[in-house]
Amino acid sequence: MPWWDPDAEAAVSPDTDTVTIGGREIARGSRVRLLPGTRRADAQDMFLIGRIAEVQAVLHDVEDQPYLAVSLAGQPDEDVRIAHGRFLYFMPDEVEPCEASELEGTG
Repeated sequence: MPWWDPDAEAAVSPDTDTVTIGGREIARGSRVRLLPGTRRADAQDMFLIGRIAEVQAVLHDVEDQPYLAVSLAGQPDEDVRIAHGRFLYFMPDEVEPCEASELEGTG
């Protein structure tokens, strides 16, 4: 048996679930600015401060806390990473919603 059966937990839908961040509903396809560091201080995460990312899924951990699977906007090989399910993961307090004017030129 797989560790998780999507048919057994119909209430969970990473493709359609949402989380409210800064008063806005964030879901798959939303664009967010990455602000890592509020929870951890990983050197690789620090290179991502201020980068724009696209939310690929809203997930929940075993304690039912939401987190986001994101891909970086404007990266030439990001489609390959998405196809293989290789995402970056951030908690809602580590991102902020982007305004439409901020998205120009991000791919």
